[in-house]
Amino acid sequence: MDPDTIVYHRATLYRESVWTERLDTGIDLIKAVAGMDGKYIDISVQSGCRAIVIEAFGRGNLPRELIPHICSAIAKSVLVIIASRTYTGRVLPEYGYEGGGKHLQDLGAILAGDLKGIKVRLKLMALFGKYDDPELVRRFFLQSQELE
Repeated sequence: MDPDTIVYHRATLYRESVWTERLDTGIDLIKAVAGMDGKYIDISVQSGCRAIVIEAFGRGNLPRELIPHICSAIAKSVLVIIASRTYTGRVLPEYGYEGGGKHLQDLGAILAGDLKGIKVRLKLMALFGKYDDPELVRRFFLQSQELE
């Protein structure tokens, strides 16, 4: 049970397809750990990645030390998507403190809902393989989250 809804875990009837001729591998996946700094985010941006998927704690919370690095990535048009590290958890804009899911969303990060990090990465690989525009990929990703 979440604050906004009751969640039933079952096989979904909704299936999403992205038809593309190629997969863009410029999508990085970073697992958040206690005490980490922003070097992995910076390296991802410097290497030219299109998006960064961060597997965050619980509802999508991260150490505040990552905030300037996330803001820098977003300012450079790199999509930052927040997924949960937990097995059945989902990311919600629930906590507004610095590094909380709501705060990250307000900064421009995308919350992945109940999609796990590896699935978010695969989805973004297909979307960036089809569309070259980060804003179009952002809109498509957010719109498809609403359908699930």
